[in-house]
Amino acid sequence: MDLAVEEDLVGIAQALADLSQQGRTPQGVVFAKDSAPFDADSVDFESNDWLLKTLAVQGWLYLDSPVSGDLAAEDAATQLFSQLSVDPPDSCFGAVDGGLRLSVLGSQHLDHRLSRAVSHREMFDEALEDDQPIKEVTETWRQSWDEANSGQDKRPSSIKAEVKTMTIRTLAD
Repeated sequence: MDLAVEEDLVGIAQALADLSQQGRTPQGVVFAKDSAPFDADSVDFESNDWLLKTLAVQGWLYLDSPVSGDLAAEDAATQLFSQLSVDPPDSCFGAVDGGLRLSVLGSQHLDHRLSRAVSHREMFDEALEDDQPIKEVTETWRQSWDEANSGQDKRPSSIKAEVKTMTIRTLAD
């Protein structure tokens, strides 16, 4: 497994920090109540800190099902990446020196989802600033995610094919 390099992680740290900032949130979306805003410099990728901070902002990621913060770190990362990637979750992170580290592949998947989350949050905040009702803004936010996710297949369908040989005479009949 190739571990993500620091340059790849800067964007992830900034997106996590952006999503952690205070503000109104979509209706019905659960966010960690005890998490405080943080800055990008405080995100540590040498430990499980990046995972804890990702779970703190997971409401903005519009996951199929929330990842419990009570799970063991490896289980939480497995559940997270099974929702972010069609690749096997264990190819997205690995245990190194007692902590989970992102692989290059994992950092790409996480960065992609976080980038979309930041974009959708900005759209959400701008609509609220334009005095649109929270219910409508929430619905637009959900639709944006649904549209963004509709082009992504979770798992390719398996193809079953059968091959038969036929003689030319059979084809002519």
